[in-house]
Amino acid sequence: MFDFNEVEKLYPGAGNLMIPPQLIHKGTDSQLKNCDDGTWFAELKKDGALYMYVKGLNGENYLFGRTVSKKTGLLTEKSANVPHIIEAFKNIPNGTILLGEIYYPGKTSKDVTSIMGCLFKKAIERQEGEYGYIHYYVYDCLGYNGTSLLKYDNWTRYQIVKKIFEKYNFNCPEIELAAAVEEDIYHAIGKALSEGEEGMVVKKKTGMYEPGKRPMTMLKAKQVDHIDAVIIGFKDPTEEYNGKELETWQYWMKEDGSLLPIGCHYGEGDDNNILIPITKHYYYNWKNAIEIGAYDNEGKLHSIGTIASGLTDFMREDMSLHPDNYLGKVVEIQCMMKDNQAQTVRHGFFLKTRDDKPAKECLLEDIFS
Repeated sequence: MFDFNEVEKLYPGAGNLMIPPQLIHKGTDSQLKNCDDGTWFAELKKDGALYMYVKGLNGENYLFGRTVSKKTGLLTEKSANVPHIIEAFKNIPNGTILLGEIYYPGKTSKDVTSIMGCLFKKAIERQEGEYGYIHYYVYDCLGYNGTSLLKYDNWTRYQIVKKIFEKYNFNCPEIELAAAVEEDIYHAIGKALSEGEEGMVVKKKTGMYEPGKRPMTMLKAKQVDHIDAVIIGFKDPTEEYNGKELETWQYWMKEDGSLLPIGCHYGEGDDNNILIPITKHYYYNWKNAIEIGAYDNEGKLHSIGTIASGLTDFMREDMSLHPDNYLGKVVEIQCMMKDNQAQTVRHGFFLKTRDDKPAKECLLEDIFS
């Protein structure tokens, strides 16, 4: 913990409220699979930077980053860079500590640095210009109304931060509350990664916040690997749609295989003509995924997985009509993890094509070393 007197001298009212951030383990595949026993919950992880909002005991406002200043020996303070966030928290009780991620939707941590890493005048100028206002994604509460919440477990603190949002109804679109996922966590991780999210943080409900430590009660599932691979084939789409949007689903066919016009019917037909909901890609006869591979030392191509996430409808249609324009091309893939033994990738997401790289340079030994 930081020295009370040193903190109070530089940041009045925050002497006991500056808390070192907790560190997070990267969860293994087997650890993450074991988080579906009902004793864990998960929250989306944003590609930004951790910041702690502190309402001082006398109403002061601070936004502390996770890095320690070489000059002061204390956490860096950046509240002046985000006045819209500070204004939104004006009614929160003194002695409150919120944890969250400063981030830009659809952008990366580099974009966050362009705001939080510059002087406040430039930060405001950029946000009022083309950058837009930066967001604060709140997921934890370490203190409320002068009372420390470090004695409460992860789940209890999350319930408290939810009630804070309900009570104060922050009128600021850039302030968000993390949603907790309690069921099918492993599936939710895969879905989040496949949709281009940075990952998820998984927390043991009974775990405690341990400042400066890295407890096994908090794990992160994060996209960390980028690989280059070769398109070696395509995968056909699933036929029947089994999602939760049947009442509004637009793609149907008859039992004889004939397609209905888009949106003309929802549900079943008469007894002699049962209608079947089908996937959008099957309706349009588009390929659903690409198969990717890499070369061994003898120049032979090996399949290392299939990628559906990240492909646009235009790509699916075009690769279905013009497959030769894609076969043999190099693509950059982001994935949650690589299985070096099986030589496969998990939870892959298509990023872009690499016209600048020859296919022969995509080697198994480089990918799975």
